[in-house]
Amino acid sequence: MKNSRYNHYSQLGNGLTIFFNFYTLKLIVLKEGDTQKALSFFKNPHRQIRSDEEKKLKVQLQENGFLINQEIDELFLLKQSYISAKTSVKNLELTIAPTLGCNFACPYCYQEGNEENMSTEVQNNLYKFTLNQIQHEGTLHVTWFGGEPLIRWDQIKKMSSEFQNLCVEKKASYSASLITNGYLLNKIYVNQLKELKIEDIQVTIDGPPEVHNQRRTLRNGSPTFKKILQNIKDIYPFVKLSLRMNVDSSNIKNIDAVLNILEKEGLKDKIGFYLGQVLPYTEVCSNISDSCLSDKKYAAIGFKTLVKMAAKDFKATFAYPKALSNFCMADRRNAFVISPTGNISKCWNSIGNKDDSIGNLLAIDKTFNNRSWDIPDPFDDECKDCLLLPICMGGCPFLKSKTGKRDCTNWKYYLDEYLLFYYYLKNKELELDILSHIRNARLLFRKINS
Repeated sequence: MKNSRYNHYSQLGNGLTIFFNFYTLKLIVLKEGDTQKALSFFKNPHRQIRSDEEKKLKVQLQENGFLINQEIDELFLLKQSYISAKTSVKNLELTIAPTLGCNFACPYCYQEGNEENMSTEVQNNLYKFTLNQIQHEGTLHVTWFGGEPLIRWDQIKKMSSEFQNLCVEKKASYSASLITNGYLLNKIYVNQLKELKIEDIQVTIDGPPEVHNQRRTLRNGSPTFKKILQNIKDIYPFVKLSLRMNVDSSNIKNIDAVLNILEKEGLKDKIGFYLGQVLPYTEVCSNISDSCLSDKKYAAIGFKTLVKMAAKDFKATFAYPKALSNFCMADRRNAFVISPTGNISKCWNSIGNKDDSIGNLLAIDKTFNNRSWDIPDPFDDECKDCLLLPICMGGCPFLKSKTGKRDCTNWKYYLDEYLLFYYYLKNKELELDILSHIRNARLLFRKINS
């Protein structure tokens, strides 16, 4: 018997302690006496059991993964899960940009000025590539991306129909999602979304109207916030919809205003809302690097926003930690990003960069190399010793490949605060004043606002 390498505990107050295991994602809360007994078991798992209560406690620690059998190697099991997910070909994921053109002119966009559209030749070669990659009785998920994909809606409809036919041929299941700026997303799409099996949509805003309309305008400079908000209200009853707010140092003070608007419009429990960190991914958007938030600052802002959302009963399921086999599609063998010109890459951020491609659909036999973008896995560096590895798996592969540094989860920076917040969400105690229960919350808020 030995301790799990992924145990963590934090004082809850009132003599209570939270114990959390990041491998099993199990959480238990113990009173002061039981806390001391649990810690003594961690110190010596084989110590003598002195009472029935201690026996029950030790069983509880074993059942929840805090104490494990001596022969269990959690790091080995994590790596096996990572390799299995990385090399599996059962599930095919395609992120497709039918165009890099856009009706917006956002200053931080890494695709600025690129007006490429997908030709019929590229489409036909994409069908052949997809048929070859889909496994019998497997799955195909397509994410429509851009540019602004809705400006090529007719093409999306045609391609969706073809993909569904390919899945019928392979007895595979099909699903899709859409990432859009939301300006063109009106009622006329409702029935078509269902036919095309688009099950979830992400829309982006940058703040309340006075801020958003400075940062996310039409190409002619016209405002967009009012129309996007109306489209969201028209669409959300028919599809799962998430609203992302891109944040940097220039608009973090406007997060509350956006939450107030969503609450006023009756959307707080109807759609998901989350923050996105603006980063200078490429040279095209390097002009905004001075306004980007540090990872620690962004984590603090994210935590503060989650607490406020929970206190007001916003939809915030994304706050729960999730076990990962790997971080994203870039770290999975059968997942690809397709540009309008047929370039194949592994990451959305590389979609307009030919240098990051692993092949091209128009010369697939000569150019395709699915291993050319492989990066060191998280078991070869400092990540292997991290408590949070099971919920992070090394972070963003793109940032690792470009900066040489790991992109860590927000939990790293405010671990106890996030864990306590998770406890309150898990136990549905939102009716309480959460701010008064989370240790150091006021101090944290002062840091955020300083």
